[in-house]
Amino acid sequence: MMPESIWPSAPAAVFPPPPVGGGDEDWLAWAATSPGSTALHIVPTRLDLDGVRLYVDESATPLNPNGAVHGGIVAAICDQAISLAIMRRMPGGRAIVTGTLNLEYLRPALPRLEVTAWVDRVARSLVFARAEIRSAGALTTLATGTFVPVEIPLWAPDDVDRGVGG
Repeated sequence: MMPESIWPSAPAAVFPPPPVGGGDEDWLAWAATSPGSTALHIVPTRLDLDGVRLYVDESATPLNPNGAVHGGIVAAICDQAISLAIMRRMPGGRAIVTGTLNLEYLRPALPRLEVTAWVDRVARSLVFARAEIRSAGALTTLATGTFVPVEIPLWAPDDVDRGVGG
């Protein structure tokens, strides 16, 4: 019998573990099925060691009266994009949590949103990263964030044996 997780309050993994050691196409497929990506209608088109590119054609919530995506959804899209870019560079068994996320809203973010995110710097205990959102080629949003690598067994081998995340 398998012991329960040492993190009893941690939610069970709901999608497969990241494809550590896999190629860019494996990572792209993994990112596309991430719960954050699907909930936000994110479609990744590139995910490699240089960062991520993705688009959003449809808002996860009704548009604002001016036709723009709500600022909170824009923030969530930036957080997800940056997280995907960072996870592509994390060693196996590590995940990240958001420490800070700062956004500059330059103009309304009208769908189709084109998002690019990348890692600026990896320090000993923090990762610094950025994202940009464009709409019809115009820059709408700039995001910067600080993320904390953590060793949480979100995709522990015993989870796969129990049918969780695999």
